[in-house]
Formats: sequence, structure tokens, C-alpha cells
Amino acid sequence: MGVFVDEQKEKVWEIGCELCLNVLQFHGKESASYCNFFKKRFKVIKTIFPGDNFSFEKLQEYKVDAFLFDVEWERKLKGEKRLSEEFLEKVREFSNQGVRIIISGGLTPENVVSVVKKVSPYAVDVASGVEREIGKKDEGLVKQFIRNIKGYEGS
Repeated sequence: MGVFVDEQKEKVWEIGCELCLNVLQFHGKESASYCNFFKKRFKVIKTIFPGDNFSFEKLQEYKVDAFLFDVEWERKLKGEKRLSEEFLEKVREFSNQGVRIIISGGLTPENVVSVVKKVSPYAVDVASGVEREIGKKDEGLVKQFIRNIKGYEGS
């Protein structure tokens, strides 16, 4: 998988082909036509940072394999680590339309099961929620995160 942020289309294509990537994740302000261009060769994940003017209707233009929903970096700096419960409910409704959903933003071993129960995402993405210090993953927290998810899957 390659993760790109507002990169030139030609450069993404070149890197994707040269490295034999099978999935491209776009983490910037890439348009629907930009993302859809890559569908002829790659699976595509578009990261969405729902802001004040966010609309699920606009996402209908994207023909991607999955949407990853996360909290904007600026909001994280202000202390907003997780997607709101209200927004997660809307994501669940959106996913009922057959769209694959990946949830990110503030997931921890303690809250991941409640988020999965609420949204039933295709996947989850965790980073800082399993760190003891910035940028350093804690093996015990990673294992607990996985145990909690596996325990939920078995119930």
C-alpha cells in the first residue's frame, strides 16, 4: 500500500507501478475524478476528514474501494481525538449502502469494541491509541487492542 497526500497524478501512477503497489490511499484533498482515475489499476482508499461543511452526498462521486474516516490534524491538536458518536451513527447508515468503511481517530484498546459495535466497519486504523509515548508503539497495548477485537468477533 502506498499513502499519498496531494501528489501529482503522474507521480503516484509511476510510484504505484514501479513498486507494484496494489492499494493506494489518498490522505489529502484529492477529488473524486483524481481518485477514480487510479481504479483501472489499483484498489483505492480515500481518507475523509469530516469538517463543518461535510456531506455524505459528495462522497457518491467517488468510486473507491473504501473510505477511511479520521479526525483532522488541526482538531486533534485542539483535543478532539475521536469522531463524534453522532457522526459515527451517520457513518453506519452510509455503510449500509454497501460502502466499505475504515474508522480511525482516537481508537484505543478500551474504546475500539464500542466503536466497532456502533459502526461495523470493514477495518479499523490505530496509531496513537497504542502508544506509550509519541511515535512509540507499546507492544502490550497493541496486543490488547487485537485481543479486544478478536474477543468481540467471537461473541
